[in-house]
Amino acid sequence: MGQAAERKRRFFAQHPRCCFCGGEALATTQDHWPPRSFFVGRIWPDEHVFPACGQCNSASRVHEMLFAMICRIRFSPALVGVSEEDAQREWAKNARGVAHVLPETYRSMLMSVTEKRSQARALGIGPGPGETFRDLPILSIDHPEFYEASKTVARKLFCALYYMRTGRPLTSRGGIVFLWTTNAHGMDQLLSSENLRPLLAQFPPIQRGNSMLNDQFACAYTLIDADPPSALFAVQFNDAVAMIGAVFGDISGVGVFDQIPDIENHQVFPYRWTDSRDASKNWPTVRRQTLADQP
Repeated sequence: MGQAAERKRRFFAQHPRCCFCGGEALATTQDHWPPRSFFVGRIWPDEHVFPACGQCNSASRVHEMLFAMICRIRFSPALVGVSEEDAQREWAKNARGVAHVLPETYRSMLMSVTEKRSQARALGIGPGPGETFRDLPILSIDHPEFYEASKTVARKLFCALYYMRTGRPLTSRGGIVFLWTTNAHGMDQLLSSENLRPLLAQFPPIQRGNSMLNDQFACAYTLIDADPPSALFAVQFNDAVAMIGAVFGDISGVGVFDQIPDIENHQVFPYRWTDSRDASKNWPTVRRQTLADQP
């Protein structure tokens, strides 16, 4: 048996059940979260490899591509030893994939010069030397598919982080309540809340070998001692996207959420492949949002 095969054998011996469907299925694949496509040069964190069944692993691929576009819009690749040209080629390849599988969504992201100028002025930014408003990396994320992608990313990311920090899958009793935003819509305010920051006691380094990756993916968290445990996570992808997830080991007793309007649009659960919840889509009315490369 080769070294790679032996490492996989040990991995599945230690992690026999899928962490994305509540441990209902045997783990047959390794899933990286955040996905490798979120990181420049595919230099992803060493420890962020999770046990998954084939169905859970493949369920998020399209939305991973879509979210990778906005998560990587402003990171400087030189920080991890990757050239601007190579990073741009990676981004363009991913964008072509989105254009192929989600053509309508891709077209909706492209803004006219007039739209970019209006949004840039609202954000207080402008073109750099030798640039025009056409060159500004501002994308529209108004299309409802971004809502679906945010749910997919929240589900898989927070199921993975919960498993990583508690050592157990989030079961069918559990649930996740999440919020997300971009650098164009108050990302700093979301993560810097006076009520939130004291709750995030742990801020571990994220790295691969000697390369620190916290500039691309930062995660703060705290665990709530209960049976089953709960957790609170706050993550940031580059300086582009931020997401908060409250993960409840048993969400049935958290009645306060019944009083929150639109809660179903901010709530996800482990995959339940026999449940129609994962086979259907809700298409909400989404206000216009944009993602901007701010100085």
